[in-house]
Amino acid sequence: MTRAPGILRAVALALVAMTAPAAVRAQAAAVEKLRLYLDCNSCDDTYVKTEISWVDYVRDRQDADVHVLVTTQHTGPGGTEHTFFFMGRGAMESKTDTIRYTSSVDDTEDRRRQGLVRTLKMGLMRYIVDSALAGHVQIAVTLPEATAAASAAQDPWNYWTFSINGNGFLQGESRQNFNSTHLSVSASRTTEAWKIRLGGGGSYSESNFEVDSVRTITSIRRSYEGNAMVVRSLGPRLSAGFQLEVESNTFENVDIAYRVAPAIEYDVFPYAESTRRSFTFTYSAGMNSYDYAERTIYNEVRETRPSHSLAVSYATRQPWGQTSLGLSGSQYLHDTGKYSWSASTNASVRLFRGLSVQVGGFYSRVRDQLTLPAGDATPEEILLRQRLLQTNYFFGIHFGLSYRFGSIFSTIVNPRFARGIGGGGGEFFF
Repeated sequence: MTRAPGILRAVALALVAMTAPAAVRAQAAAVEKLRLYLDCNSCDDTYVKTEISWVDYVRDRQDADVHVLVTTQHTGPGGTEHTFFFMGRGAMESKTDTIRYTSSVDDTEDRRRQGLVRTLKMGLMRYIVDSALAGHVQIAVTLPEATAAASAAQDPWNYWTFSINGNGFLQGESRQNFNSTHLSVSASRTTEAWKIRLGGGGSYSESNFEVDSVRTITSIRRSYEGNAMVVRSLGPRLSAGFQLEVESNTFENVDIAYRVAPAIEYDVFPYAESTRRSFTFTYSAGMNSYDYAERTIYNEVRETRPSHSLAVSYATRQPWGQTSLGLSGSQYLHDTGKYSWSASTNASVRLFRGLSVQVGGFYSRVRDQLTLPAGDATPEEILLRQRLLQTNYFFGIHFGLSYRFGSIFSTIVNPRFARGIGGGGGEFFF
């Protein structure tokens, strides 16, 4: 009995020895480190936290000293422009900055994430300079070689970039199998004044179902398409363009179809702000020509019809989240009763600390299905979606809700068992 107090004191001292250093480190970190909320869908979070370990990452912007919002948009040669918006909070609210980093289409994933981290480090220096970490910063600059420092050489491709993509898929079991292939090619040229896009491709898919020992159902779908678009900048908010589309599609009963249409677009906000907000109106008018595989419900084998369309689109990405709204409609001019329109919305909004809501949906009213083949579809064609069916509308809805609570920090990286602990099943998932 006399030994118990001594044992209790030893246990207490051991617990203090184990917990005190962690508490001291946590207190020092709270004093010395900036609290960063990184709002970046294109970043490798694990890599960023490993490379920039001298800040505390928080899971909610209300707890941050600095909120970094990163948006992206594609460049002409096929690369990606990443725009970093640095926004101070609390005592640093007056400090804001914008930095851009452009990754090349030829960059590896590792090189791209290195560039993102390097840009993030440079942007944070404005906030580090007024913190306790300022005295621990060392600055090093690696000067380029003389050849790299010289003026850029003339582009031998004159801003043209080309791409070839192909993929295939095969899956099967004893009584059914599926396969598909797709090939596409594209060429583009983008400058401040012009935007040119050329492309084409085709796809083939086949499904086989063994109903019984003597009957097998085969579903085949083919499609080919080509397109060309030329756009001319007319100012910071206005542009005009021209588009040509060519298509062949067994599902839509089209042997060959093409559309030629000039268009004009106006953005309420300057195009330079497109990574954060845009509000565009696009109008086009042109001719549509169809050559059908089967006679249509309107008793046509081929026809050429004029049409026009209008699209209105709004999109924004802000510290509280992002949202987009779209409304579009088209109408054939030979018969104004043949038209369609659609509305869509998507939003992801942080309502308050830890609570986010995602909602979206679309609705389309359809009155212009010129390509519908005459006659009734067979059960196989309906079930296997081998042909377009008559409809008055399409719709879709999705929503979600998430709530996170607990520790405000998300700094620690632990890659152990990154894939979890798998079961013993023998199934394959495609």
